[in-house]
Amino acid sequence: MKKIFLVAILIISLGLVACSSPEADELVEYHNSYVETVNPKANQMDARLEELSMIADPQEAFEFQNENVIPIAEEIIEYIESNKPETDVVNELHNLRLEQMNTWLEGFELRNEAMEKAAEMANEQEINELVQQSDEKFMETAETAQIADVRLVEMAEEHNVELEEE
Repeated sequence: MKKIFLVAILIISLGLVACSSPEADELVEYHNSYVETVNPKANQMDARLEELSMIADPQEAFEFQNENVIPIAEEIIEYIESNKPETDVVNELHNLRLEQMNTWLEGFELRNEAMEKAAEMANEQEINELVQQSDEKFMETAETAQIADVRLVEMAEEHNVELEEE
């Protein structure tokens, strides 16, 4: 799951350098803020998910996830939702990121529900169905992330913004 999350956050970490126009300036600011805010939280999430993967007891794993993973996910979603782009260009990218993160959250909620069912010793078929649905959401998230990343590159080219790898 952590690999899916990293793909969902950003396939390539990019810094942006712009020629001045309102769209270019906002694109640079939006993207750089996204990378500076979301990537560290993705790293935190990775560390917590790694810890979670070592917990064998379903009840303990469920509690750990609720106390240590979900708050990070909520912080990421809050950050994304708090952005209010001013230009149509950045609003388009923002909407892609919102779609990406909302789909990721749906997948995460399904996975959390599966963990809860496992902790309750529920029917294995029901748990497997939830995990499968979750995996589908994570795949959809990865696809949306890729679309957003491609669109970012296109926008950068359209607005004479130079992309630099960090």
